[in-house]
Amino acid sequence: MIATHVRHTRLIILVLGCALITGRSSIAQTGFSEVELQPDGTGWRYSGDVLKGDERDAFVNAHNATRKELGLPPVEWSDEIAAFSLEWIHENRLKYNTAANEGKLPPISHRPSDDSKFKQKYGENIAVWGRTGEKRIDLTKQYDPGTVAPNAVALWLKEKPAFEALNSENMFRTGDEANKTDESGMPIVVGHYTQMIWKGTTRIGAARWVFRSADAEFVVIVCNYDPPGNITGKKPTEK
Repeated sequence: MIATHVRHTRLIILVLGCALITGRSSIAQTGFSEVELQPDGTGWRYSGDVLKGDERDAFVNAHNATRKELGLPPVEWSDEIAAFSLEWIHENRLKYNTAANEGKLPPISHRPSDDSKFKQKYGENIAVWGRTGEKRIDLTKQYDPGTVAPNAVALWLKEKPAFEALNSENMFRTGDEANKTDESGMPIVVGHYTQMIWKGTTRIGAARWVFRSADAEFVVIVCNYDPPGNITGKKPTEK
């Protein structure tokens, strides 16, 4: 379910999973950036960092506004969890960059559940989207991240109607509706939304990766949740 290069078209794909890591590197504390500029101003830039300032606050507020509607307690930001999210982005940055340079959505994956260095620990939502074919980007300037992370929340909130339909008469489910698809042919997914409203979750942290070239832009958002949600046998709004 990875989209390829489509000119003048916004591309969106969402994936749900859980992940973890056992340590923190200096990368997670300082972020990373690389730029390659040609004499004619073309080239590319990519960067990764934890959410900060107004973007971080908007991201947390968007979660809490959704939870408040359901009478759920708010979540708080965690720098530790945000660093955790950034380490996974840093681990995958090369394959993200390779795909973006080819005009394709970055391939996203989740931390393994084995005992490797990146062993699973938290709940996780990942969003990735992009666009190509627009000559509009000045690579000599830093990317303005203002609405990037809140846009990820807006994408996850689109699952709310499907969640309400799935669970109106049945026990809570996080999967699709008997393998049905929506009007665009995509599988019906609700797990991002249910992780956002999971009552037992108290802390979140997130990071982003952004790629920019003269005619393309791609974004990956990784958000981790503690304690994790989407636990089999439990409902989102019940501890």
